[in-house]
Amino acid sequence: MLTITDLSVSFPTENFQALTDVSFFIAPGETVGIVGESGSGKSMTALAIAGLLPSAAKASGEIRFWGRRFVIGVSSESDWRAIRGGELGFLFQDPSTGLNPLLSAGSQVSEVLRFHLQISKLEAEKKTESLFSSLGLTPAKLRMRQFPHQLSGGMKQRVMLAAAICCRPKLLIADEPTTALDVSIQAQILCLLKEQTSDAKMSLLLISHDLGVIAQLADRVLVLCGGQLVEEAAVGKLFSSPAHPYTDFLLASVPRLDLPSVLKVPIIEENDEPANGCVFASRCPERVGKCVYNPPLVRQSDGRKVRCHNRR
Repeated sequence: MLTITDLSVSFPTENFQALTDVSFFIAPGETVGIVGESGSGKSMTALAIAGLLPSAAKASGEIRFWGRRFVIGVSSESDWRAIRGGELGFLFQDPSTGLNPLLSAGSQVSEVLRFHLQISKLEAEKKTESLFSSLGLTPAKLRMRQFPHQLSGGMKQRVMLAAAICCRPKLLIADEPTTALDVSIQAQILCLLKEQTSDAKMSLLLISHDLGVIAQLADRVLVLCGGQLVEEAAVGKLFSSPAHPYTDFLLASVPRLDLPSVLKVPIIEENDEPANGCVFASRCPERVGKCVYNPPLVRQSDGRKVRCHNRR
């Protein structure tokens, strides 16, 4: 359904490499999670897939989405606009900045329906009202008339979810969809996300720093470190027996009631990243001499992929 090949993103003016040769796929109806520390390239991957990279970014790679081919950095904005919002939905992490403060909640969803489905204003409003009701935005007619500043954080994220799924996209990208919400509202949004994607049989790319969320929703997990894919595995295998040292640190850093303390992932010091070696080498307790060379991503006998000289 979606295949990413050799996705690389850099910012030449800042001398920063955000992503390096990232390749993966998402099958129809599958939920794939992306995890990693801040700055690992999670959000940049999502923006690249949706054609929303910043203008300062220099990118390369290829995306194939339901038979359509997009060349990163070459395909036009009109090419991306043809699928974005219709076949590909995007749920941003901060609903306060994702909604237009000058437009009512209902109009922002109706606009998407009218553009992609070519339906009348009245029909779009009826569909929006029905969708608002199904997402718990009740009374729907009142919520449709309200502006973002009149809605709570949870309500705004529901409006964002409505806009993202109103055209029943084949793929929904959710970039940290619960970051700005309190715990009880997080649970409600995640429940809605799971219900809506399951009912519509749509694929979901879920980006989160919360490993508990990934464990709950994902079928397969991609682990990013320093802009590279270092491990890919089924969710059960990854959580029960992580294969990369970086994944070990991520899982060990999660607070647990049965342990007195948690293990912190070592931070990246200035000028600490190797130029050509393993992106985790400077922080890895298992570092050996050959780690000065970047290892390839190797498929293991159990089907998972790992980028590590010592964990093959």
